[in-house]
Amino acid sequence: MKMAMPQERTVDLANEQMLVLDGDRAARVQVLRGAAWLTDEGDAGDRVVQAGAEATLSCGRTVIEALGPVRLRVAEGGTSWRARWQRLRRRAFTLRRRCQFGESRGRDAP
Repeated sequence: MKMAMPQERTVDLANEQMLVLDGDRAARVQVLRGAAWLTDEGDAGDRVVQAGAEATLSCGRTVIEALGPVRLRVAEGGTSWRARWQRLRRRAFTLRRRCQFGESRGRDAP
């Protein structure tokens, strides 16, 4: 089995600047300075993370917005079992909703 090596980077964002993380890999974000607003795809609520705190992100798209100048440490690793489970749950929820309300894409209107 091939294991992905963890990657870590530091990102500086200006006030209201955004960072979009999009991928199949689990990530952790630590706020080193300032505060950031995190929105995870598939999560019902947003989070505000203050300096010194860390957040684990889902495998989908995540939008991080700076609430003032902020410095982040983003650590991305291989796909964890938790991240794969979250992705599977999101897919199951989407399929259930499509079956429940009908698929609107690809159908011709009568």
